Amino acid sequence: MLTENQKNNVQLVLNKKLEIEALTAPEERHQLTLHWNWDDGIEPLVWIINQPDTDLGTAVHIYWSASPQYWHKKQDWKSKYEKEMIDFVKNIEGKVESNFYTNKAINISPKPIDDKEILAYPIPKIMFNSTPGLIMGKEKLVTALIDRIRPVSNSELERIFERINRGIIYLKEFEKDIAPTDTPEKIIKAVQKVVYEFKGNSNKLSRKEKLQLDDLDFIFAEQINRKYGWKWYIHEKVDTTTRETNEIIVSANKEYYWDIFGDYISRFAGVVITYSIVEDGYKELSNAALAKRRKIFEKDLDEAQEQYPKVNRNELAKIARVYMEIVFLTSSVKDLSWN
Repeated sequence: MLTENQKNNVQLVLNKKLEIEALTAPEERHQLTLHWNWDDGIEPLVWIINQPDTDLGTAVHIYWSASPQYWHKKQDWKSKYEKEMIDFVKNIEGKVESNFYTNKAINISPKPIDDKEILAYPIPKIMFNSTPGLIMGKEKLVTALIDRIRPVSNSELERIFERINRGIIYLKEFEKDIAPTDTPEKIIKAVQKVVYEFKGNSNKLSRKEKLQLDDLDFIFAEQINRKYGWKWYIHEKVDTTTRETNEIIVSANKEYYWDIFGDYISRFAGVVITYSIVEDGYKELSNAALAKRRKIFEKDLDEAQEQYPKVNRNELAKIARVYMEIVFLTSSVKDLSWN
């Protein structure tokens, strides 16, 4: 069990208010890994696995959380992220095999992988061994509610542009001559072409198609950045049990922002595009600002309904946000019209 002070330290590291080096106790580091959001990258985890006083169980837990069976499927990974992940996995394997970790008090019992998994090279047998010690469950951390907008980190920006580049590759299946250097207007038209093709068939899309359409949202947002000087930020929300980070773009005057929701299904079936007043992009948003944000969206949706009276209100909220750009940008933010 962690002390209240230790719980607070773990939460502060999760909220990027405290450096990972502040977690000196092996139990603190293990709790961090249990609460870690892998969308935030692996830099703190790299530090943890490189400390000899990190518990062996923590290293093994991190290892299996990284899905090593996936990274063992081939050896010719291409992207920077892929190479970082395979190096990360191999680093843990080497340290466990060399008996690098001095503390062995946390029990982790790895499960056998599916026999159907086809691996390019085997996972070391030692990685399947249970570690000695007691089981440490995920503890509830003490935290205040946080709802804030912060600058994007370099690693987060790299991941954003990986998705943009992946989306461009997908766009080429529909527009062969499209390129990232084309005008925003040309790229938006190509994105709209894809969205119109899939509009109304969200329940029939494969997982791969949903992920590909998801990448188009990042392309669309980047065109607004290029044309109007908006920039990438992160919308971070933390409560007593969860931490969520979503990519957003913020206007140059910090008056508006557009949230790129992290999950395709919730985005497609729920709120599609939301422009919100942000009094100060670097401070936590007040409840009043959150309420104001909801009112703005409802007002925009009402205007959209008036503009498209024959379209069911629920259907308006299901149409992909690239289509909603036509509805909302022209009615809510006059100077962002693509016309």
